[in-house]
This record gives sequence, structure tokens and C-alpha cells, in this order.
Amino acid sequence: MIINISYIICTPIVCYMYLPIFYNRGGASAYEYLEQRFGKLTRTAASVAFTLQMVLYNGIVLFAPSLALSAVTGLDKLTAVLSIGCICTFYSTIGGMKAVLITDVFQSILMILAVYIVIIHGITSVGFTEVFKRANEDGRIEFFNFDLDPTTRHTVWSQIIGGGFIFLSLYAVNQAQVQRLLTVKDLRTSQKSLWISLPILCFLSLSTCWAGLTIYAQYQGCDPLSTKRISQPDQLLPLYVADYLSD
Repeated sequence: MIINISYIICTPIVCYMYLPIFYNRGGASAYEYLEQRFGKLTRTAASVAFTLQMVLYNGIVLFAPSLALSAVTGLDKLTAVLSIGCICTFYSTIGGMKAVLITDVFQSILMILAVYIVIIHGITSVGFTEVFKRANEDGRIEFFNFDLDPTTRHTVWSQIIGGGFIFLSLYAVNQAQVQRLLTVKDLRTSQKSLWISLPILCFLSLSTCWAGLTIYAQYQGCDPLSTKRISQPDQLLPLYVADYLSD
């Protein structure tokens, strides 16, 4: 929850510091600004670094939905990854940026619906107060840890400072996001879209945390990882869906 404070702090930074620079320079690429400001070598280096980052990132992005597809259809993970990759490549190639934006909206709606299906089921089966009671008993809820030790995993400072850098890296300089913000008709519209996305982002962040607590409460005392029902923690959500939402 604390990380949302960093989103609130950094949204005006992106809107009124980064976006005007990109719009005044023209184009739809963050790398065009780098070339104009620092030269072609800097642009090439940044482009190569971003390409390598996206190769690694896309591997994770494709693997996550492939787990769900594999759990539901019985496909092996490699086939699921290849299927999702081919479909995404096809629609983005044929439809261009418009197709990407439309599918982003559709995906966001599905994500929110899926999260709240999990939450509603958890509340009805476990109980609203029981979810938070079980999580609190096992130390899963910690709001105000002001420890200055940088090795502590979660503190107010690590959430706000670290969350701020994550937000800026994703919304201020990441080419995938910059090109979305630069394809709207003008700077004001781009800024407006980012402000509108802020409460949605905070809402989704809180919702996913709530869903995580719900799943934890449901499996308290029978950890699927320790009982070898799953081999990786990221398989927990598909398992929950298969166990409780498949009927």
C-alpha cells in the first residue's frame, strides 16, 4: 500500500518535467531525444540496452500467462508460450499502435475482473475479517516500518524511494510507455491520461495485495509449495483458480 505514495509523488514529475521535453522535441521515441541531446552513439547504446531489457522482460511477460493457459488447457508450458507469443505478434503487426492500445484496455479490464473474482470468492469462503486476521497472525501485514536499515526487505523508505524509481523507469523513460503517451493528439491529453491512470494504478495495486492476502488465508496451514502441489510460487494463482473457481 505504501508504494502508492511514490506513484502520487512521481506522476506530476512525469507530467510536467518529462512529457513536455518529449513533446517539444517531436517524434514518438525517447531515443530521438537522446540523439538530439547527446548524439547518435548514446541513442544506439540506449536502444541496444532497451532491446536486451525487453528480451528478458518479454520472457517473463509471456511465461506468466502461459502458466494460467497451461493450467486451464493442459498444454505444456513451451507450447503455451509460443502460442501467446504468436498471437501477440500477429495482432500488433497487423493493427499497429491502435491494436496495442485497444488490447491494453481489454487486458486491464480482464485483470481487474480476475482479481476481484478471487477477492469475492475468498471473502465468501473465508470471511472478510478472517482474511486479515490470518495474514496479521503470520506477520504478512506490516504498514509503518520506518527502519533505516537498507537490508530490511520492506520499509516505508524502500517502498517510497524504490517505488519512485520504478515508476519513473516505467512511465518517464521506458520506450514502450513513452510511445503510448506520445501517440495521443497533444501534451495536455497525454498528461490527462497519465493523471487518470494514477487512481486506477493505485486501485489495482491495493486490489492485488488484497487478492494475495485472500489466497494466503485460503491456503494457511496447507502450503501448496511445501506439499509439492506446485514447484514455483508463481503457480499459486492458477492453482487457486483450479481448486476453487473451476466449477
